[in-house]
Amino acid sequence: EVDAGAKLDGGVIKVGDSDSDAARLVANGEVAATAVTVNKDGTVDVGTTGKLGTEETPIPTITVDGGTLNSSGTTNASTLTVDNNGTVNVNGGTTDVGTTNIKDGTVNVASGATLDAGALKVGDGTGDPSTASLNADGTVKATDLVANKDGNIAVNNGGTVTATDSATVNGGAVDIAQGGTLNSGENGQNNFVVNSGNVNVEGALNASNITSDPAAPDAADDAKINVGSTGSLTLKPTGDQPLFAGLDTSKGDAINIDGALNVDVAAGNTATQADTAGITGTGTLNKEGDGSLVLTAPTNTIGTVNANDGVLTVDNGSKLNANTLNVGDSDNKPAIVNINGEAAAADVNIAKDGTLNVGDAAGSPAGTLNATNPISMNGGTLNVNPNATLTTPNIISPDTGDNEASTVNVANNATLNLNPTDGAKLFDGFNSAPGGKDAIDVNGTLNLNVASGTVTQPASAPISGSGEGTFNKEGAGTFDVKANNPFAGAVNVNDGTLQISDGGKLGHAAVNVKSPATLAVDKDGTELGSLNLNGGGTLSVTATPEGYAKVQVNGDANLNNGHLFTDITGSREEDLANGSFENVITTPNGQIIGDFADYDDNSHLFNFVPYITDDRKSVGLTPYSAGGDKSLANIADKLGFDRAVDAGRALDTIFKNSPASEISRLFYTIRDDKQAANAVLESLPTLAGASSQVIADTSKRLANLAKIYERCEDNVQQGDKHIWAKTFGSWGTQDQYQGAAGYRSESYGFAAGVEKCHQQTRLGVMMGYAYDHVRSRESVSDQRLRADTIQAGIYGNTPISSIADLDFRAGIGYSDVGTERNIKFANNRTAQGNYGNKIGYAGVGVNFNAFSSEQAVIKPFIRLDYQAVRNNHYTERGAGVLNLNVDASTNQSLVSQVGVDMKARLADKLSVNTRVGVGYDLVGEPASVRAAFAGAPDIKFTTKGAQHGRVSGELGIEMNYHITPAATLSVGYDASARKGYIEHTPNIMFKMAF
Repeated sequence: EVDAGAKLDGGVIKVGDSDSDAARLVANGEVAATAVTVNKDGTVDVGTTGKLGTEETPIPTITVDGGTLNSSGTTNASTLTVDNNGTVNVNGGTTDVGTTNIKDGTVNVASGATLDAGALKVGDGTGDPSTASLNADGTVKATDLVANKDGNIAVNNGGTVTATDSATVNGGAVDIAQGGTLNSGENGQNNFVVNSGNVNVEGALNASNITSDPAAPDAADDAKINVGSTGSLTLKPTGDQPLFAGLDTSKGDAINIDGALNVDVAAGNTATQADTAGITGTGTLNKEGDGSLVLTAPTNTIGTVNANDGVLTVDNGSKLNANTLNVGDSDNKPAIVNINGEAAAADVNIAKDGTLNVGDAAGSPAGTLNATNPISMNGGTLNVNPNATLTTPNIISPDTGDNEASTVNVANNATLNLNPTDGAKLFDGFNSAPGGKDAIDVNGTLNLNVASGTVTQPASAPISGSGEGTFNKEGAGTFDVKANNPFAGAVNVNDGTLQISDGGKLGHAAVNVKSPATLAVDKDGTELGSLNLNGGGTLSVTATPEGYAKVQVNGDANLNNGHLFTDITGSREEDLANGSFENVITTPNGQIIGDFADYDDNSHLFNFVPYITDDRKSVGLTPYSAGGDKSLANIADKLGFDRAVDAGRALDTIFKNSPASEISRLFYTIRDDKQAANAVLESLPTLAGASSQVIADTSKRLANLAKIYERCEDNVQQGDKHIWAKTFGSWGTQDQYQGAAGYRSESYGFAAGVEKCHQQTRLGVMMGYAYDHVRSRESVSDQRLRADTIQAGIYGNTPISSIADLDFRAGIGYSDVGTERNIKFANNRTAQGNYGNKIGYAGVGVNFNAFSSEQAVIKPFIRLDYQAVRNNHYTERGAGVLNLNVDASTNQSLVSQVGVDMKARLADKLSVNTRVGVGYDLVGEPASVRAAFAGAPDIKFTTKGAQHGRVSGELGIEMNYHITPAATLSVGYDASARKGYIEHTPNIMFKMAF
């Protein structure tokens, strides 16, 4: 042990003699020697104050031959050799060596320690892999660094290895952990040579280039560069040799980038990738510096390419595959990407300082770029140069505020293929309209394939271009043009539909429509440069409630072999003149050539026939009634709506006589039998004329409030009188029948009367009021009726034999009726009517006393009742030409009825009455009205209501509570029914003698 401050000058020092006994040299002071050997049983410890050699007098040779050298102070030697599994631990301080040979063993450089190794060889090429190891947790400096096939260099977290002059891997392994750094050159300015072996980077590797000797097919010669997900490989090539020169990935070499590959090319330099050195991986290629990088390998595949500055070129014959290609980084330093070969990326993003050139401006080489997702431009320039092809779903901009200028240029003979999905907006976010910063210039070919659905061109993104350009609409979907496009080339509509809406224009373009494609123009019309349907295409024009399509063709319009389709979804009356749609096509500077091969429309009831003016300057349309199977009468009959047939027949007559009349125009929009039938049903009178039946039911209900079948009791004194009052609520349901609307009614009312017994004859008078609210059911439209009815009558009962008595009643009334019906097919018009009904009724019956006791009375009866309801004439308002002028009419019934009336006394003050009857209408006329439309007052039709069937039934039950001998309170329930109709009427009555 050499204490601090002491010095050992030992000449040749051997520590250990390779036997089993341990030997140890501890240097806390200074040790000088001509040679130091540490055998396998020896250990040399250089303490923090110790010195093994000095800077002025280094030890010529230190050999760790199986032993261990631990240095925490200062070690200086001309040559350090580690052999026979020896170990050198640089635990602190500095170890400065001129030449370091790690033949067999390990050198560990701890964190905070420094090894200045001079010329450093790890492995001598004769041992197995990892026979020799350098583990750097601290700092290692070498002039020349070599890792032979049996050597391993590990640069651990926090460690740094710098080879100032050269760094070479000859079959060994270099592992750079996350947080570790290896520099080839003080600042990474030298090449890193990997002739064979593995370089694994999870930290940082900095070099000018990575090169290799010429590759050989032998696997032992493979050079493999692996940059892990946390690693970065930074290269600064100067252009004097290819990037990755000498590597051949087709012969077993590998360049795998799962982290970052940073290629920084200074201004004025061009770095060209070796064409044998293909890059693979999921990481990132960052192009930095103002110089140029040219990729020439047949295939480069990487996750992300960031062309931040300078120029990145994919050369002719090379292909770049990337998940993301970013052009520019918005630092205002120009970044250019040239695709002279082939590139494919899921995402392509262009920043404001970026330019993406697909192909060379001279037309050769011709590049190809395929982008899976829409290309995004936040400013910058996209050039598709002659003979080049760009394919992407869309080109969009997130710059909705128009802060940056985005420019798309498609040169002559270039091709841009766009395949947007359903619902997309073409060039979404661009503002290429006048005053906008963006530009879309197509002088080559733009192929737009809309496979399905609808793609829209916003008004803010018009396309410009000279007459050399071509726009091809492909795919079965619809392209909706809303922009005013200055494009002056050819627009070929080859498949699907090109829709022009909201004032969109192709005013300078030659528009060619081929079979089976369609050019559709909405109500706002459009302007075309010229129109050619000679390829068998279809022109579809639209008429809506806001107007109809008008197409101005600035050149000629060739209609030969073309088809015309008129889309009638409604029409505006003021757009019609002389019974026609005028100027559907106009050619102010050209002429109409030829004629349509055929024409069609989607109006079910009318045909719209094109005509050409004598000067062949314009095309118009004239409507004609379709008739035949498409007549409303036939449709109503076919669908079983018999009660609408006569109204349909009247409308058919109007259509035939006046196809351009106002009322006819309302039916232009009908597209099928169902819509046609619904339109007729909506045109019928409210409740299909059943209003008189509703009033008749109410009149009968009021008349039934008086108990006409009760006879005066034998013990009642002559001159006895009664007064009564009765109130009711009623609801009924009528089913629809043969197209006549059903309805649901609610009725409320009351009546009061006075009656007097003279001997056994009862005479009475009554007056009542009822309010009805009726709403349609099972109807295509909402229809309502309300009625206020007042009615007065007389009634009586008298014996005609010991077992029979006669009853009678008669009365008159008046009803004020209001109606409302919604006509949906005519833009939800509402027709309202008000009119009065006169009511009269009379009836007579015979009651037979079949059984009588103090507890019960059973009386069969027969009756005959007549009723008449007279509807006054009225005219509806609110629905224009669809208002109805309704004639006055009378609804009559004569009902014969049989039944039985039963009365039982349940207690001294409680009794119950039950009445059951079945009736038959001897007249059997359903309620009906005769009317005419205000738009055609001379053509009348008759409509019958939904009620049908002559047989009716009644059931009544009433509980009577005799409060006093002179006063009775009754609660009852009545029900009546006929085919398709049922009614429920609860009631309360108070009767008192006076």
